Order: sequence, then structure tokens, then C-alpha cells
Amino acid sequence: MEVLTHDLRRAWRTVLRNRSSAGLTVALIAIGIGLNSAVFTVLDRMVLRKIAVTEPDRLLHFNGFSSGFREPVPYAILRRLRERTDLFTGVSGWIDQVVPIEVDGEQQQR
Repeated sequence: MEVLTHDLRRAWRTVLRNRSSAGLTVALIAIGIGLNSAVFTVLDRMVLRKIAVTEPDRLLHFNGFSSGFREPVPYAILRRLRERTDLFTGVSGWIDQVVPIEVDGEQQQR
């Protein structure tokens, strides 16, 4: 116990002598803790938590990889899968390209 007390006194004296380096150390530790919290929060929301559906373990994701190339799944296939209620409760899809769509009789790029 005496050794611990001696070490703490010596550390406190060193901090008092070198206040700028002690302040920098505390600031860097605070930045590290904040950055770690931010990264974990993003990772938790995007990867670790399950999606907010009733039975997430029953979700199926399929994509259009063919011969090593990524191809979009045609909408006709998604529509036919949606009609198969004996296989799926529901089907959804998305596209990550800008495509022309028709809204109220006008074509728009979305």
C-alpha cells in the first residue's frame, strides 16, 4: 500500500510540473473515448442490431450476381415472387441507380 501511495504522489507532482503535457494527454484520451463511442454507435445501428421486423431471421436477401458481375434483378421477377404468397409474406426491392419514373403523368429522374 505504501508503494501505491508513493507512486500516486510522484505522479501528481509530475502532473503539476508538466501541466501542458498532462492537459494534452487528458484531451487526447477524451477525443479517443468520444471517437470510440461514435464509431460503436454507428456500427451498432448498422450492423449489430437486428432490423425492426417481426421475424428478422426469416428475411431473405438475394441479388443479381451472375458470372462475377452484378446485375439488377428484373422487376418482373420481383412481381412474380410477390404473388407467391405460399413462399413469401412480402417482397421488396430497391435499385441504386438513377432511373426515370412517371409521377402524375410526368417523367422524373429519381
